Amino acid sequence: WATVEHVTDLCSSAIFTPVALAVITLRQKYGVAPDDDAPGIWDGLQDPTKLLLLLLLSVLGFAGLGLQTYGYQRERAARASAMNFLEIPFSYVLQYLLFGDVLSPIQGLGTLLVISGGLLNLFADVQTSGEG
Repeated sequence: WATVEHVTDLCSSAIFTPVALAVITLRQKYGVAPDDDAPGIWDGLQDPTKLLLLLLLSVLGFAGLGLQTYGYQRERAARASAMNFLEIPFSYVLQYLLFGDVLSPIQGLGTLLVISGGLLNLFADVQTSGEG
């Protein structure tokens, strides 16, 4: 499964994203009208600095996935998977800091349920392995 994730992330960062950006740029260049009246979400990507940041983000995401796979190979699955639960609160913090979106009560409840379930799994694993 790790190979599948690596290949899909590599294809996404090296093939699909650049092709999508090229198609959108060509559509704008030749005056093809967009399908709806939404503001151009790709307009900011015509800035070379933003394109470089997008490329850097893709490369770092791919490297992060590789390091995550390496970590899973070195640690027990229950303990290593507990780190994935940190993504949820961090994503909401970044959502608030970057976009100003406030966490809704149902999102907060869902976050608490997922993190609680992960911690229960981790504690159960520690209890059965005799580490605690």
